Amino acid sequence: MKKHYILFGSIYCVAIAALFSTLMYLYSKSKVDEVNMFYKNSFAQQFWAYENPDVFNDTSAESDAQDSSAESDAQDSSAVSNDVTSEIDMGACISEFYSNQMYSYNDAYGAGYYNAIISLDDDYRVVAESRDFIYVRKYGDGMYESKIAFPIGKLKDPETKYYYEYSGFDDTMVDGAFIYNGQGEMSSYDERFELVLERPWYINEKNGQSFADWAKNSELEFRPEIYNNNAGNEKNNLKAKAQLNQYLDKYKSGEAGEGYLLEETGFFTSRYVYFVKYKKIMMMTYSAFCKPFSIALKQNKKFYTYALLLFMLIEAATIFSIRRLYLNQKSFEIRSQRLTRGIAHELKTPLAVTKACVENWEYIDEKDRPEYSKKINAEVDHMAGMITKLLELSKLNGGKDQVNREDIDLLKLTQKVYSEMRELAKEKKLDVSISGYDDDKDKEYIINADPEMMHIVVSNFISNAIKYSESYIKIALSDLGKKIEFRITNDGATIEKKDIPKVWDVFYRTNEARNDRITSSGVGLAVVKSILDLHKAKYGCESNVHNTTFYFIIEKAKEN
Repeated sequence: MKKHYILFGSIYCVAIAALFSTLMYLYSKSKVDEVNMFYKNSFAQQFWAYENPDVFNDTSAESDAQDSSAESDAQDSSAVSNDVTSEIDMGACISEFYSNQMYSYNDAYGAGYYNAIISLDDDYRVVAESRDFIYVRKYGDGMYESKIAFPIGKLKDPETKYYYEYSGFDDTMVDGAFIYNGQGEMSSYDERFELVLERPWYINEKNGQSFADWAKNSELEFRPEIYNNNAGNEKNNLKAKAQLNQYLDKYKSGEAGEGYLLEETGFFTSRYVYFVKYKKIMMMTYSAFCKPFSIALKQNKKFYTYALLLFMLIEAATIFSIRRLYLNQKSFEIRSQRLTRGIAHELKTPLAVTKACVENWEYIDEKDRPEYSKKINAEVDHMAGMITKLLELSKLNGGKDQVNREDIDLLKLTQKVYSEMRELAKEKKLDVSISGYDDDKDKEYIINADPEMMHIVVSNFISNAIKYSESYIKIALSDLGKKIEFRITNDGATIEKKDIPKVWDVFYRTNEARNDRITSSGVGLAVVKSILDLHKAKYGCESNVHNTTFYFIIEKAKEN
């Protein structure tokens, strides 16, 4: 039986787990789709910029009108000899590159990305790539302009997003797109941010001016843009970079062309790689890497936590229910075995006596036969009574009997039942008292119950008390307001605490050695239990070294 319940419970638990997993997958799939859509839209902002190169301030038309000296100055300003700066304003292009990077990923937490401008005329040299920078905006006279500054080394993660105070930068210069060279510090409230600035090779020194002149009579706003913290973490950014380099190798070998080289939207991993040429001399590249499911977990961690707790509670409740079913079934089987043994035990003696009398009937003297006839009748009556009680118990437990309720006085019923057993109590010389019997004859204890069933209850309690009592029995009825309590106490043997729950079982007796004819069938209290359950009454047993008490508490009849 135990194996069957374990199998049954396992099937239920697995079924619940499967249903939970399915529901969680469908929910997670919807959230992952939302994450993928968000990041795809964020990535599209980058693609739009690359597909619309006018945003990079193309100045090639103006370059034709420039004289040779200007072209020579521009070439001299470049630290590296290449043709890129001769056809486009590289500084403006790179400035737009970083500005676009900043605005595309303000909310893209959790993704790794890597952008790069690659020179096609210089063996695929990386001209600019994703990195930390300072975005500086100048306000004044109703106008504003912005510049990019590159710090030497990695920026620390600031507590403040914007800084409006600064000092130093005495040797710092500003060209058309960048702030470069020198050092100083930004500050806001109690936070200080020290900076040492780079001097990139693509700076246009011809159009340069001092930082002090550029910032004069203006308000500056410094905004740190930290590459590894702005749109994910360093690990995912490195994956995006490795991903781009892989496709760059394919591009070099001719295996990959331009456009969307990779657009893979998955449940656990999403990847994007995009290449596009600009002016046939540079390649704008973009790579992104994210884990949608991990991001969805972080964004909806409360829901997943509560869902997991609910799942664990349901599984625990299922296991508890299966275990309770198993214990109830086991208890039922134990009671059934005890009932079988009890019936066999109770029937064995009267059947043996009856059989012996019948078998020896012809050897019994004529004068003794009436006595033996009485003995046979007594044994048959005993067996018939026991079988009748078992049938009553079966009907009560099966719920087949109807409770025919009517208003009855519990005190008068108790007095009537005791009068039927008074002689038995006198034979044992017991002192019996019933509260209200002598001192308050007018007091009524009206309940709404089945008279016959309540007669059985009171009769069983009194007969058991007479059977086990040594010297006295006290019956007390109490008015508890909306309920009435019946208590019967005797000074019989103590019932062990561990045995108290068993007294309501069929054929259980505290002392199996007793052979008293009063309620000896052992089914009395089991019938009482069933009747009181039908009447929704509370009942119990209390026992100590001095006395033993049985009681029940039942609803009082409603007043008309």
